[in-house]
Amino acid sequence: MKLNKEEKAEKKGGKKATEATRQAKTSDIVFIYNVLRKAKCSKQDKIGQFTIIRAIRALKPIATAWEDFLKDARERLKPDGFDEIAQKTSEEVFKTLPPEEQAHINKVLSSYDKDVSDCIAPELDRIRDIDRTKGLSEDVLSKLMTENDLTAEAIILIQDILGTE
Repeated sequence: MKLNKEEKAEKKGGKKATEATRQAKTSDIVFIYNVLRKAKCSKQDKIGQFTIIRAIRALKPIATAWEDFLKDARERLKPDGFDEIAQKTSEEVFKTLPPEEQAHINKVLSSYDKDVSDCIAPELDRIRDIDRTKGLSEDVLSKLMTENDLTAEAIILIQDILGTE
């Protein structure tokens, strides 16, 4: 039995998309939010500028919730003595340490990075609903591409998630 996109999203824990919503992973939403937030839009007419602002505002709650989640994960998963270990990681200090201590620091930091990664991975893959009415027309997207040095990845994601059909 082959599942369509909506059924796959629903099976992964997301809700079914409706006429007024579009679904995307948290990681893609955060990526687009950061691209649009930094994008220049002075070549847009006022309606285009307002459209971009509305799109940013639609993505902002998800992006800021993600940033808070990441900050909490990083803070709460720090092992005992982490701050002292972190101070020893500057290149000047680290290379003066005995090899055993360097190995210990590398092990602690590796373990910490893995714990944070394991914690945040499910949240990055979580399917979220985006308001379709906050989409970008081809004209707005075209001017956005002209004015900004966007990667192909960014253009495709913006078009897939925020493009109007």
